Amino acid sequence: MNKFSKRIAAVAIIGAVVFGGLTMAQAANADTLAGGTLTLHGPMLNTTTMGAVITTGSISSNPAFYGLTSNVGCPAGYQGRSDTFAYQNGTNLGNLSSSRNASVTAYGHTGLDGQPIAMDDTYSIPGTNPYVSSKSLDSLATPLVTGNWEIRLYCSAVSTSINFTTDKYFLLPMTVDVTAGTWAVYTAPVVKTTPTVSLTGQAQADKSVLLTGTVKDGANTATAAVGSMKFVDTTPTTPVTLGSPAVASGVGTLTTAVLPVGTYTYTAQFINNNDATYNDSAVSAVVTVVVSSNVAPVNITVAIPSGVGSLTLTGVASSVNLGTAALNGGLLTATGTLPAVTVTDTRQLGSAAWALTGITTDFTAGTKVLDGKYLGWLPTTTDSATNAGTIGATVAAGVANGLKTAAILANGSVVDQKATTKVGATLNLAAPANTPAGAYSATLTLTLV
Repeated sequence: MNKFSKRIAAVAIIGAVVFGGLTMAQAANADTLAGGTLTLHGPMLNTTTMGAVITTGSISSNPAFYGLTSNVGCPAGYQGRSDTFAYQNGTNLGNLSSSRNASVTAYGHTGLDGQPIAMDDTYSIPGTNPYVSSKSLDSLATPLVTGNWEIRLYCSAVSTSINFTTDKYFLLPMTVDVTAGTWAVYTAPVVKTTPTVSLTGQAQADKSVLLTGTVKDGANTATAAVGSMKFVDTTPTTPVTLGSPAVASGVGTLTTAVLPVGTYTYTAQFINNNDATYNDSAVSAVVTVVVSSNVAPVNITVAIPSGVGSLTLTGVASSVNLGTAALNGGLLTATGTLPAVTVTDTRQLGSAAWALTGITTDFTAGTKVLDGKYLGWLPTTTDSATNAGTIGATVAAGVANGLKTAAILANGSVVDQKATTKVGATLNLAAPANTPAGAYSATLTLTLV
């Protein structure tokens, strides 16, 4: 196979850091935040590292969880305050944390500056961050009952009150078993697909018949199907099951015993074996095979060369302007758009997976330096249905090392019938309020390997 070298592109990021006035946008209609997600975390791993993601816990644990992150921040016009509540059957059961406003900066990123939420005990004295969670789930003002419930994190338009009708909120679906004393993040049940089976039969030189059943999900082979292929001889008045060999990569095969000369009919059916994705299939269409005394097989061969195709990166912008930073929630913030780039992968199936990463230098303005960790991004795409790859995770500005540590913008592997991945990003700058004024610039390097 060909070896594909790194493709590197650099984007210059420019902007001015000044003290500007704050603006407020008009409130929009009430709704959950489209695309907004919340993630819960356990106890911090050390004094600087956020705890692992948790999806289950005890309703008696206090606090209920230790860390809280989101993929986006509170939207413009809804950055007055934020509050976390427990809801069940549309009823507010009470708050889960202390109310947060723009002055709450020592306890992490509250989302009120437009940056993704990132709060845990690494921002305060361990065990005393009431802005994440201040109580156990069994001590709510109104008790939970066994069943589904949800965590709502409201982003309010004003700092003095919450409008539960018009303010925006993040929503995290949950479940609780009060008897067992446990909670869990809700996981939607998988909707299983009913596949079809394509059956072929080929008479062999020794007068046996090779039966091949292929599990199909639409037009594609269901290579992940787990189960067996039931082959039935329908030639007799009473059909006879010949066997049920295991399916491998979506295909099951069976060779019959040597047969007398004649005409035979067969069917096949996929039987799932606790498959989480696929149901049993319907019985296939009948295939007819003629066993003759004059069988002359022809062996057909073809050579597929290696090293076919390429991995390329196109559409990289030469620069991105973040504009003028404004003071927001105790930080100087600015945003800009990294235009979408295209990864094209026409290599052969089985080639190594690829990754598109980005890393920034420090910002400089003459002799003044602004640490590159204050730059983050939110990867975006408008072609998720047709992309061969997957976009990367949000990197919060100023959290850990920001984009000063290489982060994935998108990654993937060779996919049948899909060759391109289009991905861009919203670039977010969140610099300290005491940053010296100046026209700063940095270089963001995109690398495809």
